[in-house]
Amino acid sequence: MPLEKALLLLTVDIAVIIIASRLLGLVFRRLHQPQVIGEIVAGILLGPSLLGWLAPEAATTLFPPAVLPYLKVLSEYGVLLFMFLVGLELDPTLLRGRGHAAVVISHVSIIAPFFLGALFALFLYTHLSSDAVPFTSFALFMGAAMSITAFPVLARILIERDLLKTKVGPGLGAPPEDRELDLLVRAAARVAPAACRRPEHHRHGEGRGEQLPT
Repeated sequence: MPLEKALLLLTVDIAVIIIASRLLGLVFRRLHQPQVIGEIVAGILLGPSLLGWLAPEAATTLFPPAVLPYLKVLSEYGVLLFMFLVGLELDPTLLRGRGHAAVVISHVSIIAPFFLGALFALFLYTHLSSDAVPFTSFALFMGAAMSITAFPVLARILIERDLLKTKVGPGLGAPPEDRELDLLVRAAARVAPAACRRPEHHRHGEGRGEQLPT
């Protein structure tokens, strides 16, 4: 694709995304919901979940594969700059004397949803999965999906509600333990399927110096 056409499509895509995000954000604000929720819904509507499903040709025309990498890079830089501005507005003095509460909030906010998601997997496994997927992998996926926090979304909500400079806001958004636990949960969810699918004879022969039959 020529560079001029790619730049034109990229500009059109950015305009469409901004307009849809603003409109749905205003709608959700009228419903007394955070504006960022409307922006997330706009992304779902413009993505493969709806537009790509109902009108795949229109979706490919509006968001051609050659332009998607540029959109991804711009979005990553946008999140990076936004989080930098959030860090500039954060007052570290509000965290003094509240370290214990911040740690408790951060851990409970990921542990409780994780166990609830894993418990919910007991019901969903028979309806949505098959024998090809081990239950352990399915339960880990459900737990991770319920417990992982989108920190930029949380930061947007704190800013919209004017909570970032209060005593409550930094305690909800500042602790890094959530991000570390998220990484551990994601790693477990990725490793578990391979571990569950390991052949039984391979596990028995491992560690005893035995040569497995070929």
